[in-house]
Amino acid sequence: SSIWDVQQVEIFRGPQSTTQGRDSIGGAIKIKSNDPTYDWSGAMRLGVAEYDTIQKAIAVGGPLIDDTLAFRVSYDDQSSDGAITNTALNSDRIDRSYSRNLRTKLLWDATERLSFLLTYNRIRTLSGFPESDSADPFARKRNLSSTLFSEFRRIDVDSLSLESTYEIDEDWYFSSLSSFSEQKFRAGFGVDASILLNLLDGPPQAVTDRREEDQRAMTQEFRFNYDDNDKLRAVMGLYLSRLDESENNHYVQTLEPSQVLIGPVTSAGPNGKDQNSRDVTNIALFGEMDYDINDLWTVNIGGRAVYEKVDSGISLTALKPLETLLQGLPPAFGGIGLNEIGASSNESQDELVFLPKIGVTLHAADNLDISATVQKGYRAGGLSAKGDPTGIISEIISYDPEYSWNYELALRSHWLESQLLFNANIFYTDYEDQQVGIKTQIGNSTASDTHTVNAGQSHSYGVELELVYSPQDVQGLEFYANLGLMKTEFDEYVDGSNNYSGNDFRRSPEISGALGLSYYHKSGFFGSIEGRYQGTSYTSANNNYENDSHIIVDGKLGYHYDEKYSVYVYGKNLFDEKYFTRVDDSNGFQTVGLPQTFGVVLDVKF
Repeated sequence: SSIWDVQQVEIFRGPQSTTQGRDSIGGAIKIKSNDPTYDWSGAMRLGVAEYDTIQKAIAVGGPLIDDTLAFRVSYDDQSSDGAITNTALNSDRIDRSYSRNLRTKLLWDATERLSFLLTYNRIRTLSGFPESDSADPFARKRNLSSTLFSEFRRIDVDSLSLESTYEIDEDWYFSSLSSFSEQKFRAGFGVDASILLNLLDGPPQAVTDRREEDQRAMTQEFRFNYDDNDKLRAVMGLYLSRLDESENNHYVQTLEPSQVLIGPVTSAGPNGKDQNSRDVTNIALFGEMDYDINDLWTVNIGGRAVYEKVDSGISLTALKPLETLLQGLPPAFGGIGLNEIGASSNESQDELVFLPKIGVTLHAADNLDISATVQKGYRAGGLSAKGDPTGIISEIISYDPEYSWNYELALRSHWLESQLLFNANIFYTDYEDQQVGIKTQIGNSTASDTHTVNAGQSHSYGVELELVYSPQDVQGLEFYANLGLMKTEFDEYVDGSNNYSGNDFRRSPEISGALGLSYYHKSGFFGSIEGRYQGTSYTSANNNYENDSHIIVDGKLGYHYDEKYSVYVYGKNLFDEKYFTRVDDSNGFQTVGLPQTFGVVLDVKF
């Protein structure tokens, strides 16, 4: 989601199942966009950067009926041709991308105590082929001679929500949040195939590996909040949700004339399709409270009672290439049924689980709080397809729910008359049946399936430190630093003949951190610089590929005038650090990080 016209971004660490809803076992990110007000306001942004990168954004809002009805509309359009060149066609658009986000809000204050907020969000994104040639990935080049070549990942999201709030009295208020969202994901990898493939649903280009995902979600949450403005603060509520997911994958790997109509299916590569579905019903009662025992101690108690039912289904079919093509034609041409082989499975799981949370805070001084928290997390199970590197049909496997216990000790403090902030977290998480995604190549192709398995036992532990210093004698100057130390390990993890016990989690560097400063001078000039470090990490649970450590330095310098206008130049990856963001174990594709990039942005507020 775009962070244009956003008021606040909150990051919650550890399981947040008590108040944040289903599947928030590893934490949650809450983005709060600007609401309508009864004062006219607006903002515009125009940004340009290398690689034909452009951002155009606008936001405007104000009253429709004074003190009763107000609106706000925002739009953000970002696009880039990308940094990778197709040397065969002399094209710089192989990894092109765009993101378009439209958000509209309507606020109705029906009475002094009752209000309604209606929000519609429309997101459209497209990303191209981000991998470089494996021989020299940092040259950022690909040699793809086909004019029909295209790889794309397209996401379309439409969501509608209605938030209702009612102030019952000075201590109680009630809120209701109703939401509906629809998401479509389309991805494809195309080469010289056949014009017939243009008849398949999706972008109008030849596609040999195509993936479609559709998701519909409906949620309803009712909350009662209580605050006596003395000792007790509490929230309790009911959560209902329905999630319907479907996925269709089509593979066409070999189109030689000798294999279109003759020859065994297995000689044609993984030409076929798989269809997956997942329907989830979730009902939960939740509550959490903070109670001040005295001036020194506050206790936090919460819990979530969840009933969740998951209905999963998978159907796998391998076909000759012609049959695969005909599957995409209108019904009058399809359904011939040439040498199909396949498998299917359906499964229903339901769980009734209680997720407790308990914590205590010591207010050691006016500037120092120390907290200890224990809470349980949960994620539902289901079905997935495991690719077979030696054949065509994937194996259908079932995976169990995941549970975790998270133990955390936290310190929050401010010093030197609040000039210096220092926070620290020490955590330990114990997982049972942790769900792990593994990518496996299908046959002799570039296509792959990501299947989910359970690691029997695993754990992680670490320390997070944060420091912010804003000296009072230098107004506008701020230094900040953070450091993360983490160790992860699969204690018991066997997947078929593969034993991953003792391995690290994927994408979990042992050391990460950042160091930066920003300065805003009263004359209007401002600037900032930040360096981020990420240690080595593995790209998958098998620990075959390791991403090297790297340091990325970004900077910004600008001028602010009359609280309305600002212009700044920025640089990303100033020292052109070479690093990978992803290595695909199933096919060896490597995605390189953004190169040194410079741009300029103009902001206007009114």
